[in-house]
Amino acid sequence: MRSDARVAGFLSKLLAKEVIPVVPAVPGVDLHAYQASVMHRFANRAVADTIRRLCLDGSNRQPKFILPSAADRLKAGQGVAGLALFAYPLYAPGKPEQRRDAHLASIVVPTLFASGTRDTFGTPEELAEAAALVDGARVQVLDGADHGFSVLKASGRSREEVWAEATAALLAFIDAVLP
Repeated sequence: MRSDARVAGFLSKLLAKEVIPVVPAVPGVDLHAYQASVMHRFANRAVADTIRRLCLDGSNRQPKFILPSAADRLKAGQGVAGLALFAYPLYAPGKPEQRRDAHLASIVVPTLFASGTRDTFGTPEELAEAAALVDGARVQVLDGADHGFSVLKASGRSREEVWAEATAALLAFIDAVLP
């Protein structure tokens, strides 16, 4: 695979243990074949940009889908090794009074937050405040990055450097939470 083997292993476990078991049966669809196709696409260098875009577009789905799914698994007595929340949208841009963080206090698993210093969905200080609601949460602040992890040319950093920093934080987190 083009990515670090730990990320591929994490994705494979996520699909096998947390996604496939809760997806309702779809007539004519072999979910295990679907899982294999996802892993195949993940390994394809030509879809790297698509994966980045999907990950970033997914940040808006975290409060609506990812966190409730994790909560449902925990209520059912199923495990959740940890949560990695990248570019978590604390509020819609320009609406800091409409925070989306009240539910964070209910998270009881290791959690990594990663966000840029120029993210319009929450400042680094606001992210640290929200992350403090999660016992033992880690915060990775990506200097100069916006919500999509892009940086200004004047910053002296490239988007690839920001992605490398974010990936390193994720890999360290995976190493810490997975046996």
